[in-house]
Amino acid sequence: MKTKHLTRLVMVGLLMAGLLTFVATSTKAITGSISSTVTIECAVEIAANGGSLDFGYLAAPGNGNCDVWTISTTDGASLGHSGSGNGTDFLGSDHSRGSFTLTGSEPITYSVAVSTQFSDGNLTLSNLTLSPTSPQDPSPSTGACTTLPVAVGGDLQVCPGAAQGLHNDAVITITANY
Repeated sequence: MKTKHLTRLVMVGLLMAGLLTFVATSTKAITGSISSTVTIECAVEIAANGGSLDFGYLAAPGNGNCDVWTISTTDGASLGHSGSGNGTDFLGSDHSRGSFTLTGSEPITYSVAVSTQFSDGNLTLSNLTLSPTSPQDPSPSTGACTTLPVAVGGDLQVCPGAAQGLHNDAVITITANY
């Protein structure tokens, strides 16, 4: 019995060795290749290019009501006035829109917000506007890394009791991304 099993075991082993030899000699490895590419676009950058949202020289109202002064995103536009206060704009040409510059190569979505209000509670900055409106592509036809000027306008509410002097502690933040 042992001889029969041993003989079968030897025959199966020889058969497997023959098959492995046949398979090993008849298969061949082959290789191919492809390339890998990437185009890096320029990253979004934001620069505050010296354009502060400046309301100029104003007098606080004295009649108990608030004024609202509006700066347009249009360069050279007059300072708008609403509200029932009796404040005064002393110089008609001393105000200016705010501005940022965005740099990029693809469509950019952006927004502005008042991140810090004036510390004087009688002054409130609100209703910020943008020109051009978001989203924009700084280089729509070329994909080049170019800049896009963005104008910022808004409203300043001035209420009675606003302290005399320069107020420059409000902060406008622009957020941009692809």
